[in-house]
Amino acid sequence: MESILIVEVEEEVRSILEMHLKSQNFDCTSAESTQEALALCESNQFDCILTDIMMPNMTGIEFLQKLNTLEFVPPVVFLTGYEDREILKSCLRLGAFDFISKPYSRKDLVDIVNRAAQIGQRQKQVFFESTDDPNLENRKIRGLRSITKSSRSSAFRQALFDIFFS
Repeated sequence: MESILIVEVEEEVRSILEMHLKSQNFDCTSAESTQEALALCESNQFDCILTDIMMPNMTGIEFLQKLNTLEFVPPVVFLTGYEDREILKSCLRLGAFDFISKPYSRKDLVDIVNRAAQIGQRQKQVFFESTDDPNLENRKIRGLRSITKSSRSSAFRQALFDIFFS
C-alpha cells in the first residue's frame, strides 16, 4: 500500500483529499503545516507528498528546498490554484513531480498521486537497497534515475512546454 503525506492548511480540504485517496487504498498521513510535514518526513519514508503551493509560514518552494536537504525525498505533487510561471519554473527546477490545478477532478488526483507513489516506491527500493554505497549522492542519483518522463501527466508536460517555449 502506497503511503501519501498530505500537507494542507485547510482542514476541510485536507479531509476531502484524505477521503478520496483512502477510498483508493492509499495509506494517508496528514499535516496541517509544512513544519509538521518536515518533522514527519524526518521519521518516515513516504511514497509521495501532496502539498499546496501557497502555504502560510513557508511556500511550497521553500518546503521543497527544505525537503531536498533530507536523505530521501519522495515525488512531490503540488496542488495549485495559481498559474504563476516563475513559481512553476522554480518548482520544476527543485524537482517537483507534477502539478494538480484547482479545482481538480477526483480522477486526475488519484491518477497523478498513484503514478507519483509508484515511482516513490521504486525510488525507495533503489535508494535503500544501495545503502552499502557510503556515497549519499550516488544513492540519490540512482533513486532519481527511476523516474521516467512518461510517468508525468500530459498537463504537466504541457505546462513545461508553455513555460519554456512561449
